[in-house]
Parts: sequence; structure tokens; C-alpha cells
Amino acid sequence: MSMIEFKDVEKYYGDFHALHDINLEVEAGETVVLLGPSGSGKSTLIRTVNGLESIEGGQLIVNNQDLADPKTDLNRLRKDVGMVFQHFNLYENKTILENIMLAPRLVLHRDEDENKKLPWACWIAWALLIKLINTQRNCQVDNNNELRLHVHLP
Repeated sequence: MSMIEFKDVEKYYGDFHALHDINLEVEAGETVVLLGPSGSGKSTLIRTVNGLESIEGGQLIVNNQDLADPKTDLNRLRKDVGMVFQHFNLYENKTILENIMLAPRLVLHRDEDENKKLPWACWIAWALLIKLINTQRNCQVDNNNELRLHVHLP
């Protein structure tokens, strides 16, 4: 059985037909690559999988749950379906860890103390830090032992 199944899926933004008659099945453990030019619907398709975008036609089944069914609990579904946003903004007044833990707190209604006990958040923060240290040329530790990363994008 498919983990994700699109059946004749349609999505519009006003008069713009973003997704037209999409039929796709993704099996557990399968890797799928979506290729296409800007504006071809790749991000829209991904955003429908966890209910960030609704569909206007067809059927979308994720983890045996029909997203159009009013009984489907999107917050529960999102515990099993994650995504990394193409463009994301971090809150400058929050630490890396606080930024990572923000979505589970807001979407899954976890309190801050419960969130801090989650080892996954620390692992994500650690992985980000290691990646930044290994890829950034301007990296320094200041007098307060805080790591400062100066990112210069082309």
C-alpha cells in the first residue's frame, strides 16, 4: 500500500491552475525527485502532503488518511509527515534550538518544557552547527564563548 497517493489532484490559485490531474503513488522507503522549472507546482505539491495547501479536486491519501475527510486530524498527521521549507526565516530573537522547537510547540501544542526534553531538537541543532562549521569560512568564537557564523551568500 502507498504511503502517499495522489488521485486526479487539482489545485488552483484563483484562475491559475497550479496542479492539473496529478496521479502519483509513493511507497514507504521510496525516494522521489520532483524536477521542473520555477512555478511548475513542485512546492505546491509538497505542501499538499501535510495539509499546508488544500486541493480543489481529486483525492490525496497520506498514511491511509484522506486529507479531504473532515475527520482527518492534520496535527496528528503532521507528527509523521515533515518537510523542510524551501525558504525559511529564523527568528533573530530566538536561539537555534528555540527556532527548531517552535513548530512542534505551535502545531503540536507541546509546552516548552516538554519540547526541551526532546533529544531530536538537540540533534538537529548539533547537525546544523557541525554543517555550518564545516562549510563556512568566517566562523569565530567571541569573548563570551558564543559561536558566531558570518554567512556570505553569492
